[in-house]
Amino acid sequence: MPKPAWPGLPRPTAPLPDPHDFGATDQWALDARSAWDHFGKLTVPQAYEVFARNPLYYQEDFAFMGPAAFAYYFPVLDRHLREARPSDEYNDCEAWIIGCGLEDQLRSGHRFGDSFLKEAADLAAYMSGFVERFGLEDCENVTKVWEKVAAAAEKCRG
Repeated sequence: MPKPAWPGLPRPTAPLPDPHDFGATDQWALDARSAWDHFGKLTVPQAYEVFARNPLYYQEDFAFMGPAAFAYYFPVLDRHLREARPSDEYNDCEAWIIGCGLEDQLRSGHRFGDSFLKEAADLAAYMSGFVERFGLEDCENVTKVWEKVAAAAEKCRG
């Protein structure tokens, strides 16, 4: 089983993302500015605490973060998906929408570093068994999106 990305990554020594990293410098980029308002200036542990309060709401911020901020705060999503437990067959713990956002980031053309691409691939491998692990029904979309994430990460690495 792949190890979670969130402990021990070099992020604590890296500079925090700035508004440019979030894509929040354009006055019309309202979603990126919202992401900056919620997560800008936060460490990864602080960002996780915010995210954990309402993952369904805050997952949208990740969809609109610039690639540099997304990569920096990726451990928040990784930890959420590894620790969250579905409460019923209709609750996929935001696994589908987070997978869609990660796939979009990987297909954006941004040149992500090898360590981030490995983290994304490790999470995709973990998520490959998500539906079966929790006995979810009618969640083929979750499995399919994480297959796409794995393929996109591999393409970026190749």
